[in-house]
Amino acid sequence: MVFMFEFVFLGGYFFNKLVIYTYDAMNKAGVAFFVLYF
Repeated sequence: MVFMFEFVFLGGYFFNKLVIYTYDAMNKAGVAFFVLYF
């Protein structure tokens, strides 16, 4: 039970990191595209 909770917690932590990293990369790509386009 504790192991399962830990696994879910770690999975959520890494998933959160991935979402933040992806969002940040998309933000940078959007800004770069905007700058290059105009």
